[in-house]
Amino acid sequence: MPNYQGVWNISTQYQNRDGWPNAPLTGDIGLTFAGTGGSFTNYQGIEYVIISTLGNGTDFGALDVPREGAGAFGSSTRYVMGGNSADPTTTCFGTFSTLGNATEFGQLTERLYGACTGASNSTRGVIAGGNIGSGHTNTIAYCTIATAANFADFGDLTEARATLAGLANTTRAVFGGGDPPSASTSSRIDYITISSTGSASTFGNLTTARQVRGAGSSSTRGVFMGGYTNNPPYNLNNIDYITIASTGNSTDFGDLTVARRIGNGMSSATRAIAFGGSAGAQSMDYITIATTGNASSFGTLTSYYSDGASAASNCHGGI
Repeated sequence: MPNYQGVWNISTQYQNRDGWPNAPLTGDIGLTFAGTGGSFTNYQGIEYVIISTLGNGTDFGALDVPREGAGAFGSSTRYVMGGNSADPTTTCFGTFSTLGNATEFGQLTERLYGACTGASNSTRGVIAGGNIGSGHTNTIAYCTIATAANFADFGDLTEARATLAGLANTTRAVFGGGDPPSASTSSRIDYITISSTGSASTFGNLTTARQVRGAGSSSTRGVFMGGYTNNPPYNLNNIDYITIASTGNSTDFGDLTVARRIGNGMSSATRAIAFGGSAGAQSMDYITIATTGNASSFGTLTSYYSDGASAASNCHGGI
C-alpha cells in the first residue's frame, strides 16, 4: 500500500491509491462553515486553510445539514457548531485533523434559528445569543468539547441579542456587538469566565455600534472585524481590539481590505482571518493580532459566503 506521501510498495502497485485514507491535517487549521450564498441558499460545505500560510480555501467535507448563522468553536482537536433554521435544536462536530463530514454532537438548550455565536477554551465551549423565532435570546449554553452530549445552561448575556461575535482566551469568553442595532445593544461587549457558570458581566463598548460576527483572539488580545449598521455606510471595514484580561471600551485597530457585512473570522494565537460578507464574499483578509494596522489579502474561498458563515480553529488564543 502507499504511504501518506503517495509512495507505493512495488508488490501492491496494482492497488487503487484513491482507496486509501488522506494524510491527517497538521498545523494551525482554520475551518469555514456553510453560510448563505448569492442565491440566498444555505450551504453545508466546510473548507480549510492553514492560518500561518497564505493561500486559498480547500474542501474539507460537509456539515450534517445546511447551517446559516450558527455558533461555532474549537479545541485543539475538535470543532463543534449548532443553530440554524434547518435544524435549530441539534449540534454537530468533527475532528480538525481528519477530512470528512460532521456528525451529530447533541441538543441545544433551546431552539436557535441562527445569528448566534460561539467561543471556547481547550475544554469547554459556549454558544450565546441568537434568533429564537419569536425574537432574540440572552441564553448562554455550554458543553464539554471532548464529550458528545447535550448542552447545558450556563447563564445569560446582559441583554438579549443576535448577530454578535465571540472570542476567548483560556479564562474568559467575550461577546461583542449585536442586533437590534441600538447604541445600547449593538455596541455592548460582555464577558464570562468559561470554567464557571453564571450570567455575563459588562466589559465595555465597541468603537461603532454594529452587528458583527467576525472575531479572533490571541491569549491576551481580542479583535472584532467588519459588521453592519442601519446607517450609512451600512457595511463596515472596521477592526477593533480589546485586552481580554481587563475591561473597557475597544480601540481602533485598522481596516479590512473591504467592508464585510456579517462576514466571520477565525484565528491562531498570532493571526486573525476575516472572510465573507457581501462585498468580500469569497475573499479572506488577515492581520497580526499583536500589532495594529490595516489588513492584507490572505486568499480566496471556493464558496460564495454572502452572509452568515461560521468558523473555528484548533489554535486560537483560548487553547
